[in-house]
Amino acid sequence: MDRTFEWIPEISGNNLTELKPLFTANAQNHWLQDPSLFAQPSANTRLAVTRENGEAVAYAFMELKRVLPLGPKVLLVDRGPVFRNLTDLEYLVQQLVSQLKKESWLIELSPYCYEPCCGHVVRALQGLNFYQGQSQRAHYSQTLTLDLTVSTEEIKQQFRRSLKTQLNKFAKSNIRSEYSQNADDLASFLAMHNRMAENRQLKVISKKQHEWLKNQLGDLAHLFIATEDDQVLGGILLVAHPTKTHLTYEFGVKAEGVTQPVSHGLHWQAIQWAKEAGFKQYDFGGYNSEHAGNSINQFKLGFTKTVQSVTPELRWAPSGWVRFLMEHYLAWRA
Repeated sequence: MDRTFEWIPEISGNNLTELKPLFTANAQNHWLQDPSLFAQPSANTRLAVTRENGEAVAYAFMELKRVLPLGPKVLLVDRGPVFRNLTDLEYLVQQLVSQLKKESWLIELSPYCYEPCCGHVVRALQGLNFYQGQSQRAHYSQTLTLDLTVSTEEIKQQFRRSLKTQLNKFAKSNIRSEYSQNADDLASFLAMHNRMAENRQLKVISKKQHEWLKNQLGDLAHLFIATEDDQVLGGILLVAHPTKTHLTYEFGVKAEGVTQPVSHGLHWQAIQWAKEAGFKQYDFGGYNSEHAGNSINQFKLGFTKTVQSVTPELRWAPSGWVRFLMEHYLAWRA
């Protein structure tokens, strides 16, 4: 068996083309979103690939950041690595650590697999001295999912009574909820989302992600917009893989006089669309059981109470004291 490791400092379209089949073939076990969506080409972006007999079997898009302008580097792997099996994952991670341990104070991975893959991945990485940090930088370790393989009536039977009331109210309103493949609608959605994100001090959608979503609109990216009298009231954007859809971005307008359950109606339309399109699962994009009572979690629980574990962010540090310093630094930044 001929196994090789390649460190690619500049990512090209040919790289993405080569790696796409590996992600698609393993999509059922891996995070719903193609990691290339989050790979921001820059002087700090890298790609690592391992091959077996010339065929790619694992890869990771990485971003190198500095803790301080002249300080040590932190390596972030967002929505990855993607891998064929645990042996391929372990080999890739071993090579990453060997390549970067002299210059990096922290290596952070987020493979984001569902169960049962989730537990196997965590144990494999813990065996390579990775650990779950005290604070999660950007992601979550649980999500809520809705089974789309049952009948529409069986899906609705899971809904809270209050949700059914809201959906009836939405159906009687003048709000139009539509599936859109229009690039202008996408641009408006992203602009309004980013204004909301900035007001809440959240991460905005980058120009690179906007371009990716525009190119994938109607293929991997699916947009739903709610309007009333030509006023946009809200929207949701799903990113799909072969069997699941994943809530990736959402926004709602708190306009004067808007009292209708816009988000309820949007999600119900998206759920029906996803079922008709042949998807097997609708992922609500995160859940925190420790704060189940907050409004966002309560909204999602109105649709489903099926909680799935997802692999958390896992970190590696070269020594115990560096780990101590970095965890305190990340907690302070959070």
